Amino acid sequence: MGSGPAYVFQGDEMQRVLDSILPPDYEKRRVVSAARFRNHAIVMVMYRAGLRSFEVCNLELQDLNLDCESPIIRVRKGKRGKDRTVGVSVDLKESLQRWLRIREQLELPGMYVFCTCSTRGLDYGHLG
Repeated sequence: MGSGPAYVFQGDEMQRVLDSILPPDYEKRRVVSAARFRNHAIVMVMYRAGLRSFEVCNLELQDLNLDCESPIIRVRKGKRGKDRTVGVSVDLKESLQRWLRIREQLELPGMYVFCTCSTRGLDYGHLG
């Protein structure tokens, strides 16, 4: 992992990053790869819920509770091995649900929320 302070996005920089992954007009496009939806959800989880890259890689389907009034993500063995629960914003919930629908359509087995098309869980190298 890198050292030094983390970069803090200014103004609309984060929205530009998200739009470059999944353009706002994606529904009008004929083809959008499943990886774009996965990558958008990954960035949203890190940005909106504050998960670290290793926490994203270890996120399991059972850690998501999106079908309740106050959706949450359970982070297991996070920083210093501690568990925590984080709330899910409306836009994060939409992004996760979109990815989970695609993941189901692709019939990707496995326990991890984010996986490769070979169904392996992601590792830190995938997140750079």
